[in-house]
Amino acid sequence: MELHNEAVNSAIYPQYAIENVKNGILNDTFANSKPVPTLYSVAPMSLVDLNLNGGGENIRFQGALSYFNQDGIITNTNSERYNYRSNIGVTISKKLEAGLNISGYFQNNHRGYFTAANVLTQLYRTFPITPDKYSNGDPGVYNLYNGTVLAPANLQANIGTADTKDNKGNYVAFLQLTPIRDLVFKSTGSYTKRQIVTKSFLPTYSYASLDGRPALLNNINTLNNYTQNDEQLQISTTGTYILNLQNSTKISILAGHEFTRFNTSNFSIAGSNLPSNDLLQIDRATTNFIPGGNEAAWRLQSFFGRLGGNISGKYLLEANFRADGSSRFPVNNRYSFFPSVSAGWIVSNEKFLKDNAVINQLKLRASYGKSGNDRIGNYTYQQTLNLNNYYYFGTTLLPGAAQTNYANQGIKWETTTSWNAGMDMSFFKNSLHVTMDLFDRNTDDLLYTLQLAPSFGSITPAVQNIASINNRGYELDIQYRKRIGNLSFNVGGILSYLKNKVVDLKGITAISGSNILQEGQDINAFYGYKTNGIFRTQEEVNGYPHYTTGFQLGSLRYADINNDNKINDLDRTVIGTGSTPYTFGFTAGMSYRNFDMNFLLQGVQGKSVYLQDWGNRPGNAAIIEFWKEWYTNRFEPVKNPDGTWPSFGRNVPVLVSEFYVQDASYLRLKNLEIGYTLPQKILQKGGINSLRIYATGQNLFTFTSLIKQVDPERAARQQGNLNYPQTRVFTFGINVLF
Repeated sequence: MELHNEAVNSAIYPQYAIENVKNGILNDTFANSKPVPTLYSVAPMSLVDLNLNGGGENIRFQGALSYFNQDGIITNTNSERYNYRSNIGVTISKKLEAGLNISGYFQNNHRGYFTAANVLTQLYRTFPITPDKYSNGDPGVYNLYNGTVLAPANLQANIGTADTKDNKGNYVAFLQLTPIRDLVFKSTGSYTKRQIVTKSFLPTYSYASLDGRPALLNNINTLNNYTQNDEQLQISTTGTYILNLQNSTKISILAGHEFTRFNTSNFSIAGSNLPSNDLLQIDRATTNFIPGGNEAAWRLQSFFGRLGGNISGKYLLEANFRADGSSRFPVNNRYSFFPSVSAGWIVSNEKFLKDNAVINQLKLRASYGKSGNDRIGNYTYQQTLNLNNYYYFGTTLLPGAAQTNYANQGIKWETTTSWNAGMDMSFFKNSLHVTMDLFDRNTDDLLYTLQLAPSFGSITPAVQNIASINNRGYELDIQYRKRIGNLSFNVGGILSYLKNKVVDLKGITAISGSNILQEGQDINAFYGYKTNGIFRTQEEVNGYPHYTTGFQLGSLRYADINNDNKINDLDRTVIGTGSTPYTFGFTAGMSYRNFDMNFLLQGVQGKSVYLQDWGNRPGNAAIIEFWKEWYTNRFEPVKNPDGTWPSFGRNVPVLVSEFYVQDASYLRLKNLEIGYTLPQKILQKGGINSLRIYATGQNLFTFTSLIKQVDPERAARQQGNLNYPQTRVFTFGINVLF
């Protein structure tokens, strides 16, 4: 309450109430609610796996079933999943083999009607003086002091239902023919079917204030049904011939064809005013019927070939060529060609290194190649009309058509040209393995959608081949394994570096929110104002260049970059990047007799995130709940004159600035597992081959300078703090082998 008074510079809350809350004297008007514990809780999870395998000389099979059930850490959320997998291989004759693989899942997800983002929004808007529940046990939906009506976050999460059934099956069959030695023909067909069915229901409800008068209510219930069906058929045929020559020299030739067909369709229907909240059938709705649905499809066809050579087990050469055609491009640009070549030299097989006591393997390699990208929406090159438009002719509502997007009949494949040089090494009887790679990738004709000027209205801009991007860097992987008596251990580390840059943007600069796309800059560059502290005296405020609405004591002081004595758009500049230059990981494991342990540490260095929206700063869209740092570090001329964060004052310019660009570098203990395998002599009596008891923990510890409430693994451009939180998971289990 003190902070609210401070923010508006007015005594909204009386001093006696503030003192009562401080002293623990609480009531229905002035409470001290803690909404987070009522929304979040420890959530149980269970997983059961069953694996079977067997067969004989001509028939082999393997099967697996698993069941997974997990409650969400947000109240009234749950996910249940059944997985299945079956593989059958048959040797029909010496020249003919066949196989069938079946896999899929059945998944049921449950939550309340409102999404996690909506529930978390309520969490940040909660007034702490409003009790979670009144003294009579009813939900605290009405603030008795200021008259604010707001559903508590835990109530919002429990209103209504949204249930989704997600079923997917994948069926793969192959036939392999070897008519003569070293000549193999293989044909593979796969079919994938997925169906998603969602039923969500917002009921009628009424929650009263303490005096019994309705405060939070919904008089019209609504039922939404949605069904989506996806189908993919893929047929691949290859022919491979291996020519064996003298001196361990081999030449391989492969030619193939692949065709992919994908179809999707969806149907939705919504209706309101059902007779009750119990019989949830759409034919019971009486008003506000909203039907919807569409179909889409894409096709991809590829022709490819490969020529490879292994000369004397020392020199490796390979050349690939493929032609890909996508229905997502117009006919004249539908096909594009992507060649690649690679070479390798196994130096350790040369006479001067063979049987070396230290170096067991040394391989040098290099490659050059092109690849394509067609991952854009369907029909982007075709001009379409949106038929979901209505207008009034007099008093009659009539259907209409309108152009709501721009098409581009000149779009073509996005192409990435890659160079790579690497080295694979093994030392000390293959105990130490080192892999190094250098790479340089240039992406040309980048498929991108540039935002249009506001004068164009709400029309969707066209996809364009607009940019060229360069990515370059290196990767280093070091692994060490050793066994000493009953002790086996391994340690390893991975480090990668990536630097990207916009090479060409046709001279265009695209600014969108806190980001900029500009030649010479990082593709994830943040764009805004630099700051040089906050205003600590009124004299500083009076003598500083003003923005449109001016500044006040305790607000951020934006830098006048161009020294024109004004703070405006011309003072914006690049203020950071959301790209991740350094990614690293460290693994280690050991086993001693029947005990084993392993862990994974992962982290990044140099990444930043931009935090300025929901749940991240005061004075934004009625948000009340904030980080502790806003309270402890804020500037206040009397109570905290040395504060380094802005004050709670409102009606001051809150611009995109480097203040909100936070370092998201971190080191996280991602996984830790400890296990014990029971001695064989104990298990033999029960017909058990192996039994291992284990415990694992995920996301156990995180070391970062980022504010505690923000996950450093979040997307760099995600401004709001509305995502479902990442969870810490503890698992206890048993592996049994019969």
